Amino acid sequence: VFAATIIAAVALLGFVDAATAAPRVRIEDAERTANHVSFTVFTPGGPLLTSDNFDVTINGIQADGVLATASTGTRQPAGAVLVLDSSGSMAGRPIAEAKKAARLFINTVEKDALLALVRFSDDVVTLSPFTANRKQLLKRAKSVDARGETALYDAVIRATSLVRSRPLEQRNIVLLSDGGDTVSSASLNAALASATNSGATVFIVGLRSPEYSVGTIRTLAAETGGQTLVTADATQLSRIFKGLAQTLISRYEISVTNPDPGATLLDVNVDVSGEAPASGSRQFRFPAPAPRDETITPSRMPLELLLLIVGLGVAIITFLFSELV
Repeated sequence: VFAATIIAAVALLGFVDAATAAPRVRIEDAERTANHVSFTVFTPGGPLLTSDNFDVTINGIQADGVLATASTGTRQPAGAVLVLDSSGSMAGRPIAEAKKAARLFINTVEKDALLALVRFSDDVVTLSPFTANRKQLLKRAKSVDARGETALYDAVIRATSLVRSRPLEQRNIVLLSDGGDTVSSASLNAALASATNSGATVFIVGLRSPEYSVGTIRTLAAETGGQTLVTADATQLSRIFKGLAQTLISRYEISVTNPDPGATLLDVNVDVSGEAPASGSRQFRFPAPAPRDETITPSRMPLELLLLIVGLGVAIITFLFSELV
């Protein structure tokens, strides 16, 4: 799983405008104990950060004891399925810029990151399964041309089928589209269910066109914990895709003292300071703590008291016996 690096102020229609984008962080894999909360944070990249660069609040309460550890070397290779809209409305400058952005994305990710490549128009074609072979990916991306209709929902289902069996670090989908679905066999609900059931995170890069559908793109991203990045300028696609790719190298494991140990719903907010300030938030729900066992256990009698009672008993019996004799 990785974070989008560029996000804009949410407009009235609820989408993100890439032209005014600001960095974001992504929060994943939270775990909770009675005293601590730990989670993974993906930042916008840049110089190595320390614990002092992270400010964490949980349910609006400042969290103390922040410990941030850069996660490198021991983790699984990160990755994503890159899904490109190759429908007829992308013909000309849009498809040329999309292919350029795809090449930049492929060349920017970490060398051990695994990528898969899918294109969709009337049909959906897996151009490459998950691989670290950059030459293969670049060759397949170069072959994409624009024609036909837009099978967007079918493409989402294909992408989720590819990530379903992958490690969590690779269950990411970066989907570029300039329009709403026109010919899919699947519905939006089916695509959404497939994405959520697979554990995928969908990042949508929207290129405005007369066919562009805000609601569709926003729903697929929002319901899977992803982001929606929108631009009307095809030349901005490379910048957006490069920003997305850079997040694959910026992963930190965070642990903090739990300031609200009784809560089952934790609203985690992270602010990152440094050369590239960023912030992000996410809610995590945990099961209620198991009820405490209120059974009263009889306390054990101190040995000294037991010996005293036995001694008194022996003395009384001896006295009574002597009186009888």
